[in-house]
Amino acid sequence: MKILIVAGGTGGHLYPAIAIARELLDRDWGTKILFLTTKRGCGVDILTREEFEFKTIAGGGLKRKSLPEMAASIVKLAVGSIQSLWNVMLFSPDVVIGTGAYITGSVLAVAKLLRVPCLIHEQNALPGVTNKILGKFVDKIAVTFPETVDNFPKQRVEITGNPVRKEFFGIKTKLKEVEQSSLFTVLVFGGSQGAHAINEAMLEATPLLLKTGKDFRILHQTGEADHLWVEEAYREMDANAEVRPFIFDMFDAFRLADIIVCRAGAMTLSELAAAEKAALLIPLPSAADNHQEVNARSLEKEKAAEVILQNEFLGKNLAEKIQYYMENPLALLVVGKEAKKFAKFDAASRIAMMVEELGGKK
Repeated sequence: MKILIVAGGTGGHLYPAIAIARELLDRDWGTKILFLTTKRGCGVDILTREEFEFKTIAGGGLKRKSLPEMAASIVKLAVGSIQSLWNVMLFSPDVVIGTGAYITGSVLAVAKLLRVPCLIHEQNALPGVTNKILGKFVDKIAVTFPETVDNFPKQRVEITGNPVRKEFFGIKTKLKEVEQSSLFTVLVFGGSQGAHAINEAMLEATPLLLKTGKDFRILHQTGEADHLWVEEAYREMDANAEVRPFIFDMFDAFRLADIIVCRAGAMTLSELAAAEKAALLIPLPSAADNHQEVNARSLEKEKAAEVILQNEFLGKNLAEKIQYYMENPLALLVVGKEAKKFAKFDAASRIAMMVEELGGKK
């Protein structure tokens, strides 16, 4: 079976797609998979590292754009549509899968015109505009949250959860290590491109944490733009911090972490649940339809994480919350256990079965 997978150039779109791809390959080694993504973002680096065959196409968003930016995006979408037609005809897939971003629109539209079965996966509680449109004509729709079902034709929707790479489910709790006074570790990241607000706040929080006299270390993914600035700031504070522009082996960083400070993208929340980790969630305020806060509140409601809105976000507040978990390691375990209830162990498997059905493979 030949599967074409379309995903935007962010970890949030690509990593669920990679989990699905690996499940399909595990089920049938004869399966051939091709990814389509954009040059923008970290998609090329991720797919190269994961050793998947891929091609790039043009794409651009239209929401919250100035007129010149919209014009440029329209040109990119037109070019992307031509590239989509070429790639679908050349690869001749049995099924096309879309996991999000504007480029999925042109590719899946072309696939449907050529009568290729299509499936989309919506990671967020509130679907994006592209998936809302695609949901009207694709053959199957997989969603992460039960509340998402009402946004799509019910006869074609299945609640599967969000596919997570298997390594996250193998991470063990650090409670015993904490009790033995191992070094408390704070993992900080703001998505594939980093988050300046989170970087800035963590640098404000660190001197306050240093004043407590407690030993701790920081693992910090900053994004390319802030990497050198953050690294130098930690060095001037003499803080025990490892700073990287992007962390590819994120499951290893999760394994080392006691508390995680991060955004609230659907992929991040699914990885937190799979790894049974406590987190301080700072939703991206500019996310479409405020979907990150909606995602985050679903965990907070069950005491599976804490949410801090960015407009309330201060280094002092963050330092106090981190200090609380430093002093209360059992609280980490309790929050992590609640987060684990959101984990869907079989999400990739369920989506793979949907794909096999569409491809006529029983």
